This record gives sequence, structure tokens and C-alpha cells, in this order.
Amino acid sequence: MSQKMVFDNLTQEAIEVFSAIQKRKISGKEELIQATGIKSTTMNRILERLKDEGLILVCGEGDSTGGRRPLLYGINNENKIYFVGINIGFYHLDISILHYSGNVEVLLKRPYPLDNGPEQAIADIRVMYETALQKTGIDPKDIYGCGVAIFCSLDRVQGVALNTISAENLNPEWFGFPLKQRIGEIFGVIPVMETSINSVCIGEYCFGNGRSFNKMSVLLCSNAIRMGCMQNGMLIRPANNIVDAFGHMVIEVGGRPCRCGNYGCVGTYGSASAIVRTFRRELRCGRASVLNEMPLENITVYDVLHAGEDGDQLAVEVITKAATMVGMAAANYINLINPEILISAGLLIENSNVYYKAVKETVTRITRLLQGNSSLLFMPRTKMGRGAVGAAITAMEAQMGKSY
Repeated sequence: MSQKMVFDNLTQEAIEVFSAIQKRKISGKEELIQATGIKSTTMNRILERLKDEGLILVCGEGDSTGGRRPLLYGINNENKIYFVGINIGFYHLDISILHYSGNVEVLLKRPYPLDNGPEQAIADIRVMYETALQKTGIDPKDIYGCGVAIFCSLDRVQGVALNTISAENLNPEWFGFPLKQRIGEIFGVIPVMETSINSVCIGEYCFGNGRSFNKMSVLLCSNAIRMGCMQNGMLIRPANNIVDAFGHMVIEVGGRPCRCGNYGCVGTYGSASAIVRTFRRELRCGRASVLNEMPLENITVYDVLHAGEDGDQLAVEVITKAATMVGMAAANYINLINPEILISAGLLIENSNVYYKAVKETVTRITRLLQGNSSLLFMPRTKMGRGAVGAAITAMEAQMGKSY
């Protein structure tokens, strides 16, 4: 299996300039000098080289400050250079195709129950890839790289899922399965592997709401509670690759039992499954809700979230308490790491204003108690922070020699 390369003929300085243009869409020479620290004469040579390679082009002129109007440079969108990203989530598979300019050509999603094995995932990925190519008209020979994100801890070099707490409910066929090799056979390139939360971080840092910040954190609230962090262009990885270490932060001594063996972990209070358990327990105790007529075993987290959005008192109470616990844990993390921006994402954040507001209010209140007038920005993720898109961006960045 041979790897198709885009930037082999470029120096690292030229790649840095190209990356700066790519992330800014349109840039003048002075802006690029300021962004990269490269001297003017060297910048001239690099810009000419990038034009000769057909990677960039002159796309206009900027405002004059007293002399000739400066040239503006942008990515050559005519090049057929694409990267594909796969996200293997808790309950769904996602696939994206990204143009090297940073434009998402397609993003597809398919339900995928956890108890399905890896062979079924491979078959589904193959079908989804063919569908994506048909929708876009992209020729597979123009796919230059592939990234894969997975929800559980993994060995990134070997490309296999690790049997950790985060994979407790995973079909055991996944452990030791040559995921990297098998997905590489589909795309004809060796994929770059990453966890879902880190793929979200990379996508937001490179092209999303985190691109202007040196210190960025991402809070992912879904079936697990996770935190990712970028500092000065590097991921801060938890010890032993335990992807949901943040979700096992103890926030109540002697609290609810957790599958990790501890008590009071934040995930036992603030995750999707925790919300459903708490809500069902309250109904068993006779609490009133618009969901009283539903069989308890049929109530899903979406039912609870939708009831909360409609003002159901019990749903609002359960969701708010769960989100407050997550907000407390996130505030503790922020007080230690001190990011400039916190990007929020995940099923709970993106389907419940009640949950989002409670997390934000708790984080803001607690961080201000310690930090005074905190300047932390609290923002939602963009499309670039979707796991599959972040995986494609990770593959593209890897071709530029960038390892996070």
C-alpha cells in the first residue's frame, strides 16, 4: 500500500506558509510574515514556489498604505486533492471528504449499534465511502489521505482498540482487530488514527472556533463525558491513553458507584445514560412528567431532552442537576489548565439548551470565584469539529509533517 503525498517537494517553511494561507483563506504577504516570522525575501521565494507548484494563486489585491496595492494569496481550488475522515462513534458511523482548501465536500452519518462487530463496521464504511464518492463525483484516485477517529482508547501506532474502561460495552471482537490495516485497504492509503475527542480538538484548532487561540479545551458531553486540550499546537494526552479520564474525575466523595471501581465520578451524574437512569428512578418514585405514559424501558435520553426543552419540570430538574455536576468538573479542569476558550460539543450540549446553559453558568460562576474577572470564551463547536471532519484534517496535517 503506497501513500500518496502532496507536499514532498516543499521545505518545512513553505509548508508553514501554505498552512497559514490555508487556514486564513486569503492572506497578504505582510500578514503571512507576521504569522510565520519568515523574512520578507524568503517569503517572496516561498510564495513563488507555492505558485509554481500550483498550490496557491494570486486572488486579488489588498488595500494600499501608500505604495502599490499588496497582492492577496489563496488556495488553488482547482486542484483535486482530497482527504477522507471516518468517525466510529458510540452509536453511529460518520464519513467526510475534505478538500485540501479546508472545504467539507460531504459529511454522512449512519446508525451503528455498539454490539456490532468490526467486520460490519468495515462493510458499512465501504458502502458509505462509495455513497460519498457518488454524491460528490470525486475520483478515488484523488484521495490523498485518510484519518480514523474512534470513541474508545486506542494504540495509534498499531491501530487497534484498547480494552479499557471506555470500551467496557464494546464487542470484544474489536480488541486486536487490525482496524488500521483493514481501513487502509479500502482507501489505498495508510490511515492516521486518533480518538474522537482529539479529532474534535484538531478540527477546531486548525479550522474552527479554536484556530486563533494557543490554549483551547473541548468539552464533549454525550454517552461519556470527555475533555480534550490543545496547548501551543500540541494535544495534552491523558496518562496511558485513557480517553475518558476526565469522565472519571471524582466530584462527590462516596457518591454513585462507577464501573471504574470508584464512587462519585462525573460521568455517573452528567452523561446521557446517567440522565436516563436518574429520570427513570424519579418516575418510579411517583414524580409527574409528560413521559409518565411511556414504558420506563422505552424512555431514551432524547425523550428526556425534548421534554426538558418543552418545559417539563422533572426533565428540566434532572438535566440541570446533571449539567451542573459536569460544569463543576469542567471548572476544576479550567482552573488548572487555564485555556483561553472552551468549546462545547456532543449529544447533550447540542440537543438541550437546558443542559448547555447549566454547564456554561456553572463553569462561569466557579472559575470567576478563583480567577476573578475570567476572560474564558465559551463557544459551541463548528462543522470542522465533527469527529469525521477532524479525522480528515488530522490526515491532511500529517502530510504536512504535523504530529499532535
